[in-house]
Amino acid sequence: MRAGRPFSRHHSGPGVPGTTTAGEAHADIGSIAVRAAAAGVDAVVILDVARVGTQAGLDFELIRRVRERVPGVMLLAGGGVRGPQDVGRLHAVGCDGALVATAFHNGAIGPAEIACASQRKFQS
Repeated sequence: MRAGRPFSRHHSGPGVPGTTTAGEAHADIGSIAVRAAAAGVDAVVILDVARVGTQAGLDFELIRRVRERVPGVMLLAGGGVRGPQDVGRLHAVGCDGALVATAFHNGAIGPAEIACASQRKFQS
């Protein structure tokens, strides 16, 4: 997604090439995840490319809603992770993993935090 809206090379809408319009039925992230799960995918990644590298935080409410709609798939999220607190919040809303590249590269998340998060996941 980009700025909270799904986008695809298969659909175009106003403003950004390759984006969907708000009125299209498939523009709901949760519906896309449900269709993907029904098609047999094992994992869904929620990544807001407009937030990647910004450390602006994630849309935790959106991630929680997607988790509710697809409880049986692995759910990963990224784009805006600021540090360990965000990883903890992702875990709290049901996310199975986090994409933390910028937070790792700038030192906000280090090997110890990654090891701790991994242990927590395997113990839960």
